[in-house]
Amino acid sequence: FYAVAVYINLYFLVPKFLNTKRFFVYLVMLTFLVLLVSPIKMLLLYFSYAGDDISRGLLIDNQYLIFLSNFFVLGISTIYSIIGDWANQLKAQKELETQNMQSELKFLRSQINPHFLFNSLNTIYGEALKKTDKAPEMILKLSDILRYVVENMNKNEVQLDQEIEYIGKFIDLQKERLSNPN
Repeated sequence: FYAVAVYINLYFLVPKFLNTKRFFVYLVMLTFLVLLVSPIKMLLLYFSYAGDDISRGLLIDNQYLIFLSNFFVLGISTIYSIIGDWANQLKAQKELETQNMQSELKFLRSQINPHFLFNSLNTIYGEALKKTDKAPEMILKLSDILRYVVENMNKNEVQLDQEIEYIGKFIDLQKERLSNPN
């Protein structure tokens, strides 16, 4: 009887009334369910103690305990459902936040990379026009940076030495660009 009542509570009453914020209707329906299940349970227990008058007498004297135990079990199942829904909602919210952050990061990368590439190529062009030895070195650094970005764009983790090397080349190109405005 507990199982039947719990399933009715979890799969009918909670979604139909509690999740739609009709709390009073939910409490009325829950009480009605307990009032429906308790007498049926009492009758079955009464007839299962067919030859035992003492057990039947105790059962009749303690009817309120069966009602309270049914109400308690249904209350616990409701709490379980609420906690489960809350945990699922937190999980979904966290996944959504993660997706939003990844989308923002991809958007920022798509905005920064063309700007960085344009500025770097402009700086290299200026060095090439001056016919300095810096241009080939800058082209190699830019090529290494672009290779690093393409190869590691979708990775969650990158080795620290690779990241330090990438940052060093990035800083070198930025220093060169800022020291020689074209």
